[in-house]
Amino acid sequence: MKVTTTLAYGVDPQAKESAAFALFAWLALNRETNHCARATGAKTNAVLGKITL
Repeated sequence: MKVTTTLAYGVDPQAKESAAFALFAWLALNRETNHCARATGAKTNAVLGKITL
């Protein structure tokens, strides 16, 4: 397995957290699962977050 940084994909390492939250928001807006139940011990996968317009 090759290990690399986010910089190799055009994302500054200082911006990886904000990029992750942007992805979570995009998934929520598109009603796609943005939470993995197995990672937290939850019973089901879910769309998390509240979008306020």
